[in-house]
Parts: sequence; C-alpha cells; structure tokens
Amino acid sequence: MRGLYYVVFRIFRFAIDKGVDRETPFFYTSSAVTLLVWFNIYTIYILLSYLNLIRDITEDLPNKFYMLIPVFILWNFIYFGIAKPKKFLSYNFEKTKKGGFVVVGYIILTALTFVLVANLNRARLQQERLANPVKTEEVQEKKPSLESKIRK
Repeated sequence: MRGLYYVVFRIFRFAIDKGVDRETPFFYTSSAVTLLVWFNIYTIYILLSYLNLIRDITEDLPNKFYMLIPVFILWNFIYFGIAKPKKFLSYNFEKTKKGGFVVVGYIILTALTFVLVANLNRARLQQERLANPVKTEEVQEKKPSLESKIRK
C-alpha cells in the first residue's frame, strides 16, 4: 500500500509543479492512478484467462461498458480513500530523482506488460478462429432490402 501512496504522491507533486490549482490535482491524480492500477489488474486477468486458469467473463457481458463499473469503484476507492483525505501526504515522502525514475519505470512496465499480454491473447484468439472457422450455414443470409426489390 505504501507503494501506491508513493505513486499517488509523485503524480500529485507533478500536477502541483505544473501549476494546477490546489483542489484539481486530487481528481487528476486519482484518475491517473486508477488507470495504472486498472491496467495492472486487467493485464493479470488477461494473463490468467490466456493460461486457462480462469474463465473469460467478458464474453458473457451484454455490453462492453459493464467493464467500466469496476473502474468506477476503483476510482472511488482511490479518490475518496486516498487522495481526498490526503493520506498519502502523511508519509512525508520526498521528491527525489530516484523516486521519479521508479514511477516512470512503473508506468513503462505497466504499458509494456499490457501490450505483451494483449498480443499473446490476440494470437490465441486468432488460432481459435482458424481452428473453428464460421460455417456458411451458421451465418444468416441477408434479407433483401426494399431498395433492391424496387430496382428489380
């Protein structure tokens, strides 16, 4: 948890140094940290799904926007639990170059692992589609349009 607090602190200090007013950085900070944490959680989920350790529930969702519900819950936890009460400031972190490199490295590592795992999953999906092609009987025939009837 201390690592999460440090990431929140560094992003908060970055926003303050860029001249954002005193209340707005809490929203930006919690949004940025939420995206980073969500990419980490989703990458682990995709990897476990790729290894067939868990079932992929995203295929059963009627709409892909249902994936935003956990993101909103995570944002609320970070905003109202960490950023708004300023818990991360009670640790008296110092702004150092080493800490900045660690946070930038964490962001780069998050992006790289997400891309690599997504490519693995994409390759698996392509192999499944090649192994089980859609048969022409399964595809519904298009109904003739009214315009084509009129033209005939």
